Amino acid sequence: MAGATHVLVLLLAVVSIGILGAYKLVASHADTTQVNCALGGVYVGNTKYVCDFSLPTPVISNNHKVGTFNQTSTNWILCQQKSSVTYAKRVGVYNSWWGYTVSDEGVRGWVNATYALSGGNSGTGYTGSFGNLGGSNTGGRVPLCSETSSFQSVASTVPTLSSGTSDGALQKAVGYAWLRGVDTGVAAYDTQNGILYTAGQSDSYFGSASVMKLFVATNLLVRGQMSGATATTAYKMITQSDDAALEQLLPLVGGTSVVTWEAQHYNIPNLGVPPLASHPSCWGNTRITASGLAQFLDKVKQDNTVAPWLLDAMRHYTPIASDGTNQTFGIPSQAPDAAVKQGWGSQCSSMTNGTVVNTTGIVQNRYVVVILTNTNNWTLDSNGYNATQGSIVSGMAAKILPAGVVSLP
Repeated sequence: MAGATHVLVLLLAVVSIGILGAYKLVASHADTTQVNCALGGVYVGNTKYVCDFSLPTPVISNNHKVGTFNQTSTNWILCQQKSSVTYAKRVGVYNSWWGYTVSDEGVRGWVNATYALSGGNSGTGYTGSFGNLGGSNTGGRVPLCSETSSFQSVASTVPTLSSGTSDGALQKAVGYAWLRGVDTGVAAYDTQNGILYTAGQSDSYFGSASVMKLFVATNLLVRGQMSGATATTAYKMITQSDDAALEQLLPLVGGTSVVTWEAQHYNIPNLGVPPLASHPSCWGNTRITASGLAQFLDKVKQDNTVAPWLLDAMRHYTPIASDGTNQTFGIPSQAPDAAVKQGWGSQCSSMTNGTVVNTTGIVQNRYVVVILTNTNNWTLDSNGYNATQGSIVSGMAAKILPAGVVSLP
């Protein structure tokens, strides 16, 4: 019953979605632990409070990422402020406390308490705030920006991550998934303006499932091997998401290490890595990030050696895959004319022995859209497809590209 109570409290706390998984908080959480912080010197005449952040930690200003914490044991804040809405890092982990700081790049902004290694979810009073000064949970806390003369003017700039932000559609999609028990990383790339938008766990690894078939086709095209029987097999691999075709071609590209080749070829360090050592035979466990894959598809679109063949194949996806799965979930449910590559898989593909449902592609011949998801909820069919998860992915797509139209600044 304790777990059920936790879920009930969280659901009661959610009164609006339309943000980066952000929820207005109206109920407290049982965890009263604060983030561990200690006195740590001076910055421009102001006391620094060193806190135990995980890495990397995004630094936010004007509701956009402006920098990062990447260095260990040296991250600090100057004051803190509570927002009117709560940032959700992932399912069940949320906090409305933000610390004012300077990023490793020298840019001023805010860091959320969910990125600390200690502390709990926010609630009433100073629950979940930056505190524990001196290492004891005795009510000590980092001062509020609004009560610190040097920072009273910045107190009102604490992030709200509202639906009015430039990537609000992506944020709504993430909130929609998280509320329903699905972890997700989302990215959209405007290939015309060269702007990458992200939300959720966009820099975290997700199992690729059949999305990694894009790497195989790209490698063959770049190396001039896409002809004859190989091209016929590869076309089936992309359009029908045929696993047997993939397994026939995989040895030609160096196996699952092809993801490393692609990352180096297109200079995308965060594209992905081969499967976990515990999943050596699971090509679907090739690990990718939403932000990296969005950049990859942008590079593919610009590559005249790759784009004509691959994008044509992606546009000619068959509604029913070789294994009998209906692959019109996600992006195709809103934009049937898009160039897409879908992916779905069970424990073999998942990072958590759960299920993976991914939808990726290029919409309106301009916008790259990537939705990667993972969950340990619900059942799956004999082909490893989780229909409930698939319907949630389609719901996410409806928020990012309603009726097939992507709307980004």
